[in-house]
Amino acid sequence: MPHDRERLPDWPRGLSDQLAASYVSLGVTTFCDAMTQARVAPVWLTKGRRVWLREDLDRWLDGLAGRQALGAQRDQEWRKDL
Repeated sequence: MPHDRERLPDWPRGLSDQLAASYVSLGVTTFCDAMTQARVAPVWLTKGRRVWLREDLDRWLDGLAGRQALGAQRDQEWRKDL
């Protein structure tokens, strides 16, 4: 089976458990455990359908790397101009 990145031209904004795990290069079980520990919450589309926002996953990865998320940087720059 081709890797999800080869199958999709671009990542959707809301990712299923499997796509989200692939997006951050983890297995699904490890991904779900990491999200629970990091308190990253999914978005519930319906009663049994949840997705993970790419922006939240990027922010989580940036935090692991010791970087500030791009959105937070923009917010700080905007506040400096006030």
